[in-house]
Amino acid sequence: MSSAWDRTGPVATANRDLREIRESELATIEVPELTPRAKQIIDISLEILEEGGREAVSMRHVAARLGVRAPSLYKHLPDKQAIENGMIAIGLRSQGAACEAGRASSEDDPLWGVVHAFRRWALEHPHLYDLMMAAPLDPGPLVRSAELTAGRALREVMNGDAVAALTVWSFGHGLVTLELCDRLPPGSDVEALWRHGIESLRPD
Repeated sequence: MSSAWDRTGPVATANRDLREIRESELATIEVPELTPRAKQIIDISLEILEEGGREAVSMRHVAARLGVRAPSLYKHLPDKQAIENGMIAIGLRSQGAACEAGRASSEDDPLWGVVHAFRRWALEHPHLYDLMMAAPLDPGPLVRSAELTAGRALREVMNGDAVAALTVWSFGHGLVTLELCDRLPPGSDVEALWRHGIESLRPD
């Protein structure tokens, strides 16, 4: 599964600073500009998603919310996957902004600031988080640029170490998923689990 914070390829696992690699890639991406109507369709889809989850989002439901017929949506976005890609891109950028804010507001412990922001964002947007993690991310420029942006804060606090950053993300995703699914044992001290895990993975 692709990481919401980063996808590491062969070049990223070499002894190079992941920050430099990803910023270089980001600088080469031409992000497509969505039309105002396409943005409206995606925004309405996000509302439906937050209300009822992934299964609630359909071309028919989106069209009904807009007061049009479903076929008219295809004039602005080619299919449902394009709508989902738009929602995922928005989610990744929103998550990334939250993590950046967490890092900036936690000068004494920026790693914990990023992780805490990641956890809080996921718990506040469970359906969008679920959509972001449901399948491999689209490799196109809209989603890929958002994914790279979302990973900036983690790359920074992990000093550009690709393996360390992916390990922290994997731990965070696993634990927040258990929280969202209510699969932790009754009485678990979730805060202690997060703290223990992050302390174990903290860079030297």
